[in-house]
Amino acid sequence: MLINRLPKTAFVYDDRETSYDELVGQIEKYAAFLPIKEGDRVLLFSENRPEWIYAFYASWGLGGVNVPVDAGIDGEGLRYIISDCRPAVIFCSAGTSPTAVKAAAGAAIKPEIIVFENIAFVKEGKPVSLEPGEADSLAVIVYTSGTTGDPKGVMLTFGNLVSNIEALVRLEMFKVEDRILGLLPFHHILPLQGIVIAAFYIGATVVYVKNLVAESILEACQKHKVTMFLGVPRLYELFHTGIMKK
Repeated sequence: MLINRLPKTAFVYDDRETSYDELVGQIEKYAAFLPIKEGDRVLLFSENRPEWIYAFYASWGLGGVNVPVDAGIDGEGLRYIISDCRPAVIFCSAGTSPTAVKAAAGAAIKPEIIVFENIAFVKEGKPVSLEPGEADSLAVIVYTSGTTGDPKGVMLTFGNLVSNIEALVRLEMFKVEDRILGLLPFHHILPLQGIVIAAFYIGATVVYVKNLVAESILEACQKHKVTMFLGVPRLYELFHTGIMKK
């Protein structure tokens, strides 16, 4: 299963706990109105938030291919990605929607734009499969930062994603008892795997923190008994610099 249906908390956001049953229920609500068919690209253009997760899994449940994009990218960069991957739908937030609308207007394809804050849910959700797709079927397209030219879409299959997760489980680097601190943006493959896909696959709990303020991070670690911190060298460097300055 892509999501382990354990009777426990799946994630904490803004100090609100969401159970695995609630998580699946929200995914089914998103699936009920998501206008895609199998193989369609679904572009996610938003800051980290629960709605991003619901849309991501609803797309997978309907056979879609997810394209997570940096919420801070400019309109020209987003226009290029839209023209390149040709999504059927763009999910965005109220904050990112002006960029999404402008970029889509100048792109080679005109996707439907769905703003999280404007979604009107139907009463009943649509049950979807939460089993991984075939090992060689396309799951995610992650774009590079474009430092050596235009961004490149890296095509990852379900086999790519699941094999990494299973390797981590075999090495006991990820455990169902873990409570993982989630700081990094979802559009990067490391946090996408570590604080979204792998965490829910094995049934861990993720504590999402909305900012990089040291006090907020420390408070979250203490309050929610965090056991794992997923970061990158630059993040640890920032922490080290801040500590040494004091």
